Formats: sequence, C-alpha cells, structure tokens
Amino acid sequence: MLKKFAGRSQQATDKDSTPLLPTDGKHKQDWLAAAAGSECATNLDNLLKGLGRTPQEVGYFKLETWAKVYDALGAEVEGDDLARALVVRNEKFGMKTTCFLALITLGLFFCFRPRDDDTVLVLTK
Repeated sequence: MLKKFAGRSQQATDKDSTPLLPTDGKHKQDWLAAAAGSECATNLDNLLKGLGRTPQEVGYFKLETWAKVYDALGAEVEGDDLARALVVRNEKFGMKTTCFLALITLGLFFCFRPRDDDTVLVLTK
C-alpha cells in the first residue's frame, strides 16, 4: 500500500513539473511591453525630463530597470500594475580594492569576482 501511494505521488510530481513561466521569452517580452504603458513609465519620463537625457538613454534606462524587476518578481506582478520601481546596486568591492586585488592576483580576480547585489523595490497599484 505504501508503494502505491509513493508511486502516485511520484506520478503527480512528474505531471506537475512544468515551469511556472514559459521559457521561450515571449512572456518576458509581453511583460516588458505592458510595463512600457504603466504608471511607472510615465513617472520615470516626468522625473528624467529635466535632466537633459536623450529619449534613447531614458528608454534604455527604463528597459534595464524593468528587466531587473521582471527577473526579481517574474509573474508575481503584472507589468501594467507598476506604480514605482527602484533598483539599487550595492558594490561588494570598491574601486581601490578591485585594483589592488587584480594586481595581486595578476588579473584572476576579474574571473572569479562575485556579482554585485541588486535590490529591487516595487510599488504596485
């Protein structure tokens, strides 16, 4: 009886092992397109309007921000529900430390350097 129960649970996990998000990239493209029409996009345009940035720079900045938000949250929030988004990068090593470690290790530090931490804060509707 125990083997039958274990077999059924194994079959159930095999059937339900589909990923939560599609892996073809279409979902991410749709999400980014929805984020382009969100309240967050309007707020970023108004915020960056007076800084003298070109529309291409602003567009790249928004796309990079939304890509980080999508990577952190995925399908938990819809792209058009974004009200505010903030991405903060925390460097693990400063410029002087990086130069010193690269010099001491003859450049191998750049191959094995850990990634910087990204913090994502999102407000939705």
